[in-house]
Amino acid sequence: MAGEIEPASPATDLLSKMKSSIKYNNSSFIYKGLDDAVLNDDRTIRGIDIVSMPEKHIQVIKTTREGVTTSMILACRQSGLRPLVIVPTNDIINKTIMQIPHKFNFPAKYIHIPTNFDCIINKDKIENNPKLSDMPYIMRGGKCYDEKEEKNNKAECKHYNTCKLTEVIREDEVDLYATTYHKWSALILAASLTNKEHHEKDVSAQNILDKILKNIDIIIYDEAHILQFPDSISYIINELNNYQARCSPINLNTVKNIQELVTKFEKLGLQLVIDDGDVEKYKDNLQGFIAKYEIEDYVRDSSFYGKPELKQILKRIPNEYKELKGIVKLLILIASSNEIIYAENKVIDMILSSDKRTYKKHQIVKIENPHYKLFCYDKKNNKPVSESIKVATIMGELEQLCTSGKVDELFILELYNILNIVQSKELVIDGQQDSNNNITIRINVVDTSLSNAVKRMTNKKQTFFTSATFGSQDYSDFTVSPSSQMLHGNKYKQNVKQVIFGDFFKTNSKMTIFPDKKTFSPFGRYSFKSMEDDIEKSCRFYFDQIGKNNFIVFCSSITECNNWRDKFTKLGYYEEDEKGNPTPDSPIITYYQSPDVMGVECDRRFGIAIGIQQLPSHAHDHFTESAEQSQISREEAMRMNVWQAWSRVKDPNGEELSFLIALGVNGRDCRNIVTWGSNLKTTIEHPEGEKAKTINVTVDEDISKPNIIDVFLHLKIAATVAENLLKCQRKGEKCHSINILRQNNGFRLHFDDKSSLLHRFLKVQKLSLKTKSDKKGKKYSKTLITNHIKGQNKLLYNPISKDNTTDAVHFVTSSDYERVLISLILDEKNISHHVFKDGKKYYIYVFIEETDSATAKLFAESILSACGFAIQGKNKTVDYFPKSKTYNRMNDYAVLPFGRNCEILGDGDLNVQRYRIPVKDTQVAQQAEDVKTYNKLNCSKLFLT
Repeated sequence: MAGEIEPASPATDLLSKMKSSIKYNNSSFIYKGLDDAVLNDDRTIRGIDIVSMPEKHIQVIKTTREGVTTSMILACRQSGLRPLVIVPTNDIINKTIMQIPHKFNFPAKYIHIPTNFDCIINKDKIENNPKLSDMPYIMRGGKCYDEKEEKNNKAECKHYNTCKLTEVIREDEVDLYATTYHKWSALILAASLTNKEHHEKDVSAQNILDKILKNIDIIIYDEAHILQFPDSISYIINELNNYQARCSPINLNTVKNIQELVTKFEKLGLQLVIDDGDVEKYKDNLQGFIAKYEIEDYVRDSSFYGKPELKQILKRIPNEYKELKGIVKLLILIASSNEIIYAENKVIDMILSSDKRTYKKHQIVKIENPHYKLFCYDKKNNKPVSESIKVATIMGELEQLCTSGKVDELFILELYNILNIVQSKELVIDGQQDSNNNITIRINVVDTSLSNAVKRMTNKKQTFFTSATFGSQDYSDFTVSPSSQMLHGNKYKQNVKQVIFGDFFKTNSKMTIFPDKKTFSPFGRYSFKSMEDDIEKSCRFYFDQIGKNNFIVFCSSITECNNWRDKFTKLGYYEEDEKGNPTPDSPIITYYQSPDVMGVECDRRFGIAIGIQQLPSHAHDHFTESAEQSQISREEAMRMNVWQAWSRVKDPNGEELSFLIALGVNGRDCRNIVTWGSNLKTTIEHPEGEKAKTINVTVDEDISKPNIIDVFLHLKIAATVAENLLKCQRKGEKCHSINILRQNNGFRLHFDDKSSLLHRFLKVQKLSLKTKSDKKGKKYSKTLITNHIKGQNKLLYNPISKDNTTDAVHFVTSSDYERVLISLILDEKNISHHVFKDGKKYYIYVFIEETDSATAKLFAESILSACGFAIQGKNKTVDYFPKSKTYNRMNDYAVLPFGRNCEILGDGDLNVQRYRIPVKDTQVAQQAEDVKTYNKLNCSKLFLT
């Protein structure tokens, strides 16, 4: 469905209409209207428009850091609607949603849907045994309500009326429920697995679900882009080091002795050099032979291929935990099956195949779990058992093992992952090859519980999907329940209306991004490792110039994040408090997809991106249907995570400008990262003969974008802009530095304008003119000027009059960087100037009050000195005028501006403000006879203080 913008209702009409039409869920709804300031906020008005729409399913395309989640919740309150808000993280609930009543001063009952960790009994357990907090899941501390004890008045747990866990069941007058995606999917899954009826006071999954659905009017899925990417659990079953053989592994089940094994190797073109006597020595010890000659990567059998690491896990589990031992044995059995061996061989063949580029391969094989029935079987009683009872038994053992103190939390998590794999009906085998030819083979389980949870609920309530970073996922896929889809396919799929919320505070247009000309990658010339020194140098420079406490730094991964935290700690730039948070005078150093960078406030307005997120080439193979889908999904995921992170520097109120330095991210990638809107499409092109693929991102209707300045990143420029920005913000003045950076487009001038400007700017009647072929200067004439402007001859002029005075200083360069830096330095000192472009050259003019040429010359050199540019010698790159202190009729001629192809850069402002050079010590200036003397006098301080 095409995106569309619904017109916002005028605030006055809206208020009068709503006073007569507010609908309440029931008579007990405690209502207090919102303040007029909040009601008249464009975002609240837009939110009310959207929640009033009649469509069943609505996709709200918002702007990052615009406060849309809050606006939608306020709109619900003003419209008399009770929402269930589902978000990615608890941080968004605790720091944003639960604070809304206090922030906007109205009474409300908000419930953060609890987990079993909120049970008071469990909290006591965790206090006595903190390891329990590391459990991925925990059983309830006991029965919340025991129906059998009703007669004895002991049915309720003693904490029933105070426990967070029972609050959902106890409370009827609730204004809002909030939970995370994972909690919501777990709740619905638990409700679907348990068919047993529970007492209405019991805290069962079905009771909680029924209570919530009874009390709500709408469901808001916030940051709903995450629905595009299902969760998955992966377990490495094999690692092949430096694997380059174009062959399938040898199955040892078909090998009788060592000699036969050697023969099979020879057929593969691999010759084993065996020590004398080893054939006899190892004839009954094939595994010992394999270990000695390090040929594990080429052989498989049921005993060896069953993964030595799994056998070590089995040994670590105490004998009394029979169910836990059982799931590890089951994974060994699955990993050793012929089905897995066949799938792995097929994946390896795909990886090693050279007929396609790697991103055009889909390196997966899907198979049914060959031993699923064994999971749902009770060996002790020799009969099948339900999956829910089996899982509950195993989780009970897992909890006991955790509290025993015999294992750490990582071991518990590994066992939990194994449980999820062996209980799955479908397995996906995939493989990744790194730059050292190491191949990793994994079993993957795609978790569809979240998408199924959404599908089960979309037809029960009006549904809103909100995000600033929707990818190419068709959200109408979530409008068909799993059972209906199984029976009827997509026959009953419903439309999802797309609406753009709007960027009312123009937060995007007040953000400026500086791309790099390099692109960082995991390996190669510009790898993160090889660029470490440059990255450190850049970060330290910005920290020193702007203030480290103004920055948030985004790293490509948690590993890189920890690396840079350690580095900057040693360098004295980073420090953490006792809770592990950065101190107020330290930069925030985080990573893409961290909980710190989604939906939470940030007071830093300067950011440094150290590259973008790097996902493995085939990271999305296991849940997509083709190589193209996998690569598009991967690209969109990286862009989503990067833009969500970069947006932290924006001011949600749109008052402050924000600034991001993208180290190792080129301009094209930056543009793709900030492109979002309705009906987004991502395409990947790889023209024949070109080394790199091209990613194209298009939308039907886009959200406003930040400014991306295509000036290649230089420390001096970025630091100067930032300094000017901070200075202007402190004074409450408008900063012109950003406009200077945007001056890439020129304005063509009419003939009359050029003629007028030449006479106003340069007083050309007084100047000596000539063409390149002339040996002597010519006197001014209108014909000479006319021919110059029309391009019939190109005039040169001597900037110095015969009385040794001048009324202009100008610089000539072909470098965009030099042009920008000169402009920034002039702007920093409030020196009015104009930039002209003729062909490939830039001419930066400062029109001055008439002064002696010696002073003007020294002033020009002071500007170049402030920029750090050489004034003479082989390192001189910028030409400047006047070059002499006195008139010279033979030399020092410059190109007269306003020729045929001349353009003025910027907004076309033709006003002339002549600058008066504030010479502090004219005598000193006159005495300076050479560049060495200028340097001794520190000419940049002479004029620019």
